[in-house]
Amino acid sequence: MNTKIIYINGLSQLLGVSPAAIHAHLRRHNYGAVPHPIRIGNKYAWITDDVDHWLREKNYFPSKKRMKALTNIRITKRHADGLEK
Repeated sequence: MNTKIIYINGLSQLLGVSPAAIHAHLRRHNYGAVPHPIRIGNKYAWITDDVDHWLREKNYFPSKKRMKALTNIRITKRHADGLEK
């Protein structure tokens, strides 16, 4: 499985908002403003394919600088195993 994960700091860089703003949207379950997350332990995470799909649905095309955030994504074997169904 070659799934890539982005955490809240990476998502905030990609969207150009602060991590605090993302947390606020998540507390209100405002999934129009941020993609629906998954949980890995006690952290929020997003599958990059889902984020890409959400961005395309919103017709949101981030700048090259923000897109670079997706190239800095790291995933561990432990996280990948937890995503398999």
